[in-house]
Amino acid sequence: LPGAPLVRGGDGSGDGGFESLVSAYVVRELTGGGATLAEVMADDAALGEVARRIATGIAAVVAVVDPELVVLSGSVAQAGGDKLRAKVEEELTGLALPRPHIRISELDGDPILTGALRSALTQARDRVFDTA
Repeated sequence: LPGAPLVRGGDGSGDGGFESLVSAYVVRELTGGGATLAEVMADDAALGEVARRIATGIAAVVAVVDPELVVLSGSVAQAGGDKLRAKVEEELTGLALPRPHIRISELDGDPILTGALRSALTQARDRVFDTA
């Protein structure tokens, strides 16, 4: 991803790649580090920069996967809300064809991890309790 350091070694720290551009910590640093995510997202320049970074990441995915919908989740997406969603769509216009619909997750916490856990539990239950 342009502007992001390569992730090497897979240490699980979340310090490289896309995370180095849009993590909550990095986003707070856009305004000096003392602001909350809500305060950062209220700053139009910072919001625009975050949207540009997110749109760049989405464009890389769209080029390969071509999803109809991208759901943004996590604390940055929740803090930015619909204003961030609209700005990401605007930024994506110049980066990708086709352009997926962008939505902000309505779920708190880590919905990706929760979904993965639910899927794994369903598969485990199916295997353990399979009567065939």
